[in-house]
Amino acid sequence: MISNKRALSIAAATLLIVACAFYAASVATPLWGTQQYLGLYQITVGLWRYCLDSTCADVGSSCDTTLSGCSKLLATRAFMILACVIPAFTVIILVVMAIKDQYDRPLIYASIALAWLSTACGLIGMVIGIYWTLHGTGLTLGASGIAAIVGVSINFIGAALTSALAAL
Repeated sequence: MISNKRALSIAAATLLIVACAFYAASVATPLWGTQQYLGLYQITVGLWRYCLDSTCADVGSSCDTTLSGCSKLLATRAFMILACVIPAFTVIILVVMAIKDQYDRPLIYASIALAWLSTACGLIGMVIGIYWTLHGTGLTLGASGIAAIVGVSINFIGAALTSALAAL
C-alpha cells in the first residue's frame, strides 16, 4: 500500500510539472497581450516576439532599444524562466524521496523552500508581465498571461502539498 507521504510527494511533483508546462507556454508564446487594430489586423505581444497577423518580429533583448517598459519585460522574462526551472529541482527531490520512501527533514525542507520560491517567482513574473502588457497599451490579456495565472495557481497548490510533507 502506498504511504501518505509517497502519495503526497507524487501529487505535489505532478502539480509542479503541470505548473512548469503552463509557465513554459506563457514564456514561449507571443500572446501576453492582444488587440484588434482597425478591425483588420490582430496584434499580439509576447515576451520574445510580437506579431501583426502572421508577420512576427523579435522583441529586443537589451534595454538600449526604444521599447517602453523594457526593464519590466526583462524582469518578467527572468522571473518566468526561474519559475519554470526551479520546480525541476523540487520534482527531483520529491521523486527521489518517493522512490526511496525515505523522507529526511533536510530534503523535505529543501523541497518546500524550492516549491515556494518557484511560486514566488511565478507570481512576481506574472504580475510584472501583466502590468507590462496592459498598462497604457490598449491591449487585452491574452492566452499567455492566462497561462501564467493558471501556472501560479497550480504551483501554489503544489507548494502547499509539498509543505504538508513536513506535517506528516
